[in-house]
Amino acid sequence: MFTVLLVLTVFSAVAILFAGVMAFASNTKKVTNAFFLLLSTFIALWLPANFLGSNVLITNYTKAFVQLDFTFALFIGWSMLYFANSFTQSVYKRLILSSRKFMYATLILNITFATLIISNSLFTVSLSHDELQVSIKPLFSLYVGLLLFYIGYALVILRRTYQTANSVMKAALNLVFLGLLVAAVANILTNLVFPEILNDRGAVKSLNTIGYIGILFFVISIYFAITTRKLFDVRILVARSIAYSLLLITTSFMFIGLVVTVPASMFGAESLSLARQIYYTFAAVILAFGFQPLKRFFDRLTNKFFYQDAYDSQIFLDELNRQLVSTVDLNKLLQKCAILIEDNLKPTFCTFVLKETEYEKQRIIGRAQKHFVASDVAFARATLPKFDHKVIVADTLDESNSTLRSRMRKNNVAALVRLTSAVDVEGVGVIVLGEKKSGNMYNSQDLQVLDIIANSLVIAIDNALRFEEIQKFNVTLEQKVEDATRKLRRANDKLIALDQTKDDFISMASHQLRTPLTSVKGYLSMVLEGDTGKISPQQAKMLEQAFTSSQRMVYLIADLLNVSRLRTGKFVIETKPTNLAEVIEGEIDQLKTTAAGKNQKLTYSKPKSFPTLLFDETKIRQVIMNFTDNALHYTPNNGKIHVALEETPTTIQFTVTDNGIGIPKHEQHHLFTKFFRAGNAR
Repeated sequence: MFTVLLVLTVFSAVAILFAGVMAFASNTKKVTNAFFLLLSTFIALWLPANFLGSNVLITNYTKAFVQLDFTFALFIGWSMLYFANSFTQSVYKRLILSSRKFMYATLILNITFATLIISNSLFTVSLSHDELQVSIKPLFSLYVGLLLFYIGYALVILRRTYQTANSVMKAALNLVFLGLLVAAVANILTNLVFPEILNDRGAVKSLNTIGYIGILFFVISIYFAITTRKLFDVRILVARSIAYSLLLITTSFMFIGLVVTVPASMFGAESLSLARQIYYTFAAVILAFGFQPLKRFFDRLTNKFFYQDAYDSQIFLDELNRQLVSTVDLNKLLQKCAILIEDNLKPTFCTFVLKETEYEKQRIIGRAQKHFVASDVAFARATLPKFDHKVIVADTLDESNSTLRSRMRKNNVAALVRLTSAVDVEGVGVIVLGEKKSGNMYNSQDLQVLDIIANSLVIAIDNALRFEEIQKFNVTLEQKVEDATRKLRRANDKLIALDQTKDDFISMASHQLRTPLTSVKGYLSMVLEGDTGKISPQQAKMLEQAFTSSQRMVYLIADLLNVSRLRTGKFVIETKPTNLAEVIEGEIDQLKTTAAGKNQKLTYSKPKSFPTLLFDETKIRQVIMNFTDNALHYTPNNGKIHVALEETPTTIQFTVTDNGIGIPKHEQHHLFTKFFRAGNAR
């Protein structure tokens, strides 16, 4: 019996700890997995402590094991409570997990009781005639009450949550609840109740087997929940662990055979000869080249067992994209996509339901011709836009969507994939998927792939629908194009006429404005020069500003005339030999009065000698004046403007430098566009 209990204890401890590590490794960020690791760790520690405390009758050791037994039991209850609460995500979470203070308080309480256990304040342990004697003290009842609170509250949370959970969650919760209940009841009876009501120590010891069986039942329940109810998604870890174990065993046997057995038969017990060295080299090469093929073989083998419905998502999506661009015939396109989805995801059926358009009724396209009740289709169309995601799985729907869930199950529909670009609108239709042929649920990889498929199909279906529209209404479309073309031509003719009118007006206005402006400018010049009598400094300043403004108007009119001539093809460059340095000096002298009025410093670096050039003096004067006047206008008072002229081996450079506001860098690419004006211009 001792050997059986020892094997049972070791097996249960290793199995539950392995499950905890696997669960935590599958998702280290999930609170449920972390608390399950804590629970499994404390159970794995409690089992040997309980076994040794009951079966190793050496005073000091027995006392230590019994104390560890009761200490770990308290932490099992605590971790069970938090595991249940975090796993279920129930309304009770507000009362416990959300309160860090409560968690810390219970931890401190556990540590306090552990201290009391070690100090013999709860019970004392002794050996009498090779029999274990545990003497209970009054404070022990508080320990029992706290332990029962942990276990009872955990079971209540699980049961309450079970009533409102979806079908998948219910299946997992049922196994967890049943396993915890059996393990808790069995060990409370064998460790707390039977020792108090039974006087026969031998009977109590023999009944301890019930507690170990209860723990084993919990271990089996957890493994069953993991493998069949997807409690934790650890299939990839288990599959890879088995694959690498098989790989290690196989390569070990190959190494022993190649390096130990075969050399012994071929070379005997002689020392490391040249032949043996050559053989070892070839053996190492064989093992090196054989490793990867063996690894792939065992990966395929374990995938076949653990992932009967596995597929390569990247290959699947690549093939889908090829199909999407292969045709614009909507029926052929969706038939190909339905077959591709069935071959990879392996549902019992895959059907596309497209809503009616202006030109077509509702369509159902797929390998299998499915027929759905009109009321069920209408209900689904009205309900689906309320979801904030595109993939709806029947088994994950909660009670608030029980009607949709029941209608989906009635039609043997396991999942609906919305074909929409935005989750708050109906979209063009849905993909209707049946249950998986393997009986498994649609996992997270399937849901991600379906979401990607939906996004790609929306674009492809929209394009195909547009192609249908073009095909069916080609004549109408051609007529619309002809009508639109006629309207555009008429509008273009009007624009050309308006543009000509504008050019004529600019040309006429420019010529008409030059005469009065010449008179104004001439009379202002006469007054400033004192031909009409002496004027005061204030009058002179005001008249100078008026003269400068009239000069600017003359330049503006000249610019307008140039624009008009450019548009009509009458723009002519009249060149003659001219000294550019003298021309610039004359223009600068005219503007110095304007600069002085703003306390600006206008300087000109005139070259000592400069060649005579052929250019249109009038138009070059406009360019010089525009550059310099613009610098004066956008340079603040007390600013500086410097004009320079320089001859290089290949060019003549005229430069105006100022410390004005300048043109923003992000607008400088517009500099040479027609009539450009920067955003910061005034």
